[in-house]
Amino acid sequence: MLKKLFSASVLGAVTLIFAVSTAMAFQCPGLIRQAREALGKSALAKADKDSIEKMVAEAQDLHGKGQHQASIDKVNEALKMLGVKK
Repeated sequence: MLKKLFSASVLGAVTLIFAVSTAMAFQCPGLIRQAREALGKSALAKADKDSIEKMVAEAQDLHGKGQHQASIDKVNEALKMLGVKK
């Protein structure tokens, strides 16, 4: 009985982890797209735009490597620099 309960708990935890990581994976492209659109409309200095563009590219690379939380953190930092409110 205890073994079945443990197995069910482990299965539930794995399912939850998978669901969360999948949701994060789908969030990255939308945020990256939002940052690129805001960057295109931005009136920031070229140096600032270049810095933000580099951050967005890094977020895209992290997403491609499956590091979704790091990707989200990086693109959110870029969005903040662009003054985009969420």
